[in-house]
Amino acid sequence: MSLTPLKIPTFIINLERRPDRKTHVLREFNDKDEFSVTVIPAIEDHIGGFGLSQTVLSIMARALISDEEFVLICEDDHHFTSDYDYLTLIKLIDRCDLLEADVLVGGPSWFDYGVRVDENLSWLNAFTGAQFLIVFKRFYKKLYNYPFRKHEHIDHVISDISDRIFTTNSIISVQHDFGYSDVNAMNNKQGVVSKLYIDIINRLAGLDQIYSRVSKLEKVELQVSDYESLMITTYAINLPKRIDRLKHIKSQFEGKSEFDLNIIEACQSERGSLGLWSSIRKAVQHAKDMDEDIVIICEDDHTFSEDYSKETLFRAIIQGAHLGADLILGGISNTLQAIVVSPDLCWVDTFLGAQFTIVYSNLFDDILTVDFEDTDAVDIKWSEITANKYVIHPFISTQKDFGYSDIPIAGVNTANYQSWFSKCELKLNRIRSVHKRYCPK
Repeated sequence: MSLTPLKIPTFIINLERRPDRKTHVLREFNDKDEFSVTVIPAIEDHIGGFGLSQTVLSIMARALISDEEFVLICEDDHHFTSDYDYLTLIKLIDRCDLLEADVLVGGPSWFDYGVRVDENLSWLNAFTGAQFLIVFKRFYKKLYNYPFRKHEHIDHVISDISDRIFTTNSIISVQHDFGYSDVNAMNNKQGVVSKLYIDIINRLAGLDQIYSRVSKLEKVELQVSDYESLMITTYAINLPKRIDRLKHIKSQFEGKSEFDLNIIEACQSERGSLGLWSSIRKAVQHAKDMDEDIVIICEDDHTFSEDYSKETLFRAIIQGAHLGADLILGGISNTLQAIVVSPDLCWVDTFLGAQFTIVYSNLFDDILTVDFEDTDAVDIKWSEITANKYVIHPFISTQKDFGYSDIPIAGVNTANYQSWFSKCELKLNRIRSVHKRYCPK
């Protein structure tokens, strides 16, 4: 049975000194009888975000008393998009309740990463944009009892205290751009809010394309005989003066007959990143001349993790070929968004960490011809030239800390690098865990 009532209990938050916003938001609901609208005078505070959070708590108090199964909380800049449909919203609310959701977000202005649950719904880790929130009964008390501090925003707090936040894949609510904000000073300029939603809609459209591609991957079964005799041309880039690194990288490949290791003398440059990219081009040109279908390019700080195995490597390579991959990374230190593809692979957005990179031949020409500017970083350049990039997860590669870097990051000690890999792997572990919870097939 549907939990959705004939009319959705809706609370609109409005500062009494903002009649323009009240007129706007009531107009949004004027022809929508499915909502039972109550305007709640916003609690004033010299810190707008704190006043908003206190107003939300007052709505939670009312919801606890009325014992509604859920309520809709709207800010007065909410605007319905053309994707809004009442019957679809009903289905999403019921679906969220089955998933024991705390909150359904109608239109985030930003999110860090998420997991696609089905064609209509996604789980979110953290978000901003609280202009249209369906809050479920199971979350009333937890939100009401939270001790808000002055600097905290309602969307940030919800992100911190709930791991059951969902959003519609097609945004049904955006924020009307009034050119000012009573909550966020960063939005006190015409066009800022509009751009946030243009960016998020474009981002979601891009993710739609990725999900469509990776969902077609079929399970790959390998027999030992399929890869036992295979050998992959592998280039390790090393500056001649870095004898310690040369010794290290050679030791990593000892006893691993699946790699045909070639040491590439690194190109010298005042800018380490330019020298590295030139060295990568040297390796790729050699691979192209040799008519290779696939090569591995390593930096000399690459270190195999305990999760490395020959079978995992070749299974990932074959899966990548089925996906039309351009790159597969052995391990990364950061990424914005990752999508679970298989037990071995995750698609990744922009990433950091290219110490072990599997490159397919369809990317060779792009690497050889793309411009590399003085301000470019190698891993960011990898990210820019292709969207068809994946990482093996659990990671099979990390970086060894030599106590120095030939491509230093200003203000960052190399001792921090390993913690970045660990944090990134934990992030992908979380994404994989959520995927397993909501997408078990």
